[in-house]
Amino acid sequence: MGHVIIKTMKLYTLIFFLVCNQVTGQTINDTSYFKTDRLEKFEGVWCYKDDSSSFTIKLIKVKHYYSKSNDYDDVIHGWHEYIKNGKVIESSYSKINTRGDDTTHTLIGVPYKRDTLTSHYFNVGKTQFGKVFLIFSKNDHNKLRWELGWDEQIVITLQGEPKQDYSFRVPLLLELTRQKE
Repeated sequence: MGHVIIKTMKLYTLIFFLVCNQVTGQTINDTSYFKTDRLEKFEGVWCYKDDSSSFTIKLIKVKHYYSKSNDYDDVIHGWHEYIKNGKVIESSYSKINTRGDDTTHTLIGVPYKRDTLTSHYFNVGKTQFGKVFLIFSKNDHNKLRWELGWDEQIVITLQGEPKQDYSFRVPLLLELTRQKE
């Protein structure tokens, strides 16, 4: 009888660990992987155009590695290009990379609410930092609102570092349209 109880307890313990693994996305070893299926709808090329300027972003879902915590997480990496009066003001398009270990992205985002992605924005020179909210239009998932502002959580300038410039060279508020790739 005791042998059956021990086998049953082992079975329950195994089922418990398997269920926990499915719910959290964790593996049994020291590396965790947090997966989400809420990012696919943001992937693709999004663009704003008027008579004198265009702003384009490319968003890709990647498995991002955090070396300090030895964890993986599904995130959006993005790159941007801003053209005004025919002149490229800023572009990270030449650095597009689909690997999760990439450091050339200028946007990194995670789901915030059902139809919203929150992202950190970095200019190409990594001297300007901000927070971007990408919000789907209520009636049209081919429209995405871009809202850029400075991020009070990363505004700290360490002693000896150059002072941050918060006058962004890219637009602060736009409506982007999904492009066919």
